[in-house]
Amino acid sequence: MGRVRRQNIAMGNNRLLIPCLLAASVAVDAVLLALTTDQYEWPALRVAALIGLAGGQINLASLWAMLGTKRLPWRMAALIVVPLAWSLALSVLTPRALSSYEFAGAWAVHFFTQTAILVSLLMLAKSFRGRLVHRAETGREGRRQLQFSLRYLFAWLTATALTLSLLKVVFEFSTLIESGFAQANRYGLEWDAVLILGFTIATLGLTVAWLVLDTRPWNARLLSAGITAMPTILVIGYVSTLLVGGVEFTVAIVVLWLTATGYSAVVWIVLRVAGYRIVWHGAGGVNLPEPAKA
Repeated sequence: MGRVRRQNIAMGNNRLLIPCLLAASVAVDAVLLALTTDQYEWPALRVAALIGLAGGQINLASLWAMLGTKRLPWRMAALIVVPLAWSLALSVLTPRALSSYEFAGAWAVHFFTQTAILVSLLMLAKSFRGRLVHRAETGREGRRQLQFSLRYLFAWLTATALTLSLLKVVFEFSTLIESGFAQANRYGLEWDAVLILGFTIATLGLTVAWLVLDTRPWNARLLSAGITAMPTILVIGYVSTLLVGGVEFTVAIVVLWLTATGYSAVVWIVLRVAGYRIVWHGAGGVNLPEPAKA
């Protein structure tokens, strides 16, 4: 009895890592944004680190939204709020980060493209019944609650209000409505760069997620990581042949990729320590390891 109680306390303490992770992420975002004033412009390393940090956090929001099993209102809101918040922050606080862009909606195009790419890949994983669950949920996953409690309704209302409020702010401070995705090319947005950047950041984060969070045997995890990483390696190799902007440009690209991958790796490790893993629900049930083996 005492052992079970100690395990429950340990699980509760580990879950506190999640709000600590979110608070630390917001703090790092604020510090880096404060240090990256409008005098910095790509390929400055601070700008590259900012874009990479944004990409890593979009990876986190997308994975949680698509493979999570609880708090659906907040998961759906995260898919919109995180990309929009970063778009607004970069457009307002560092307007010269990419001086070739003449409209604030460019950042939204970048970040929502990455979100769409990762969501598409995670939908494939979800079709194979992949889920991000906590160790305490073992054996209970799949029991869907059909009733809507007042707490659940309040969560939907709060998440919707937060999303709509941020949308209102974005629309007031940008030309996102007038210069949306359909008119992006008119403003100098290079779609090949948008797709390559979004694809590489999304797949680099997903590759590390298979290695850190997946509960399958190592051979299956390595196979998934290899399949995910292979097109990424080809894209990175292709981009490397096009890097004609000099050493500074090349270093900025590397810093961007390393920041996005490093942040994603740290987040996945924290999630694993907190007891979250990616499980696959087959005929034999949930393949989540026992607490002592996690």
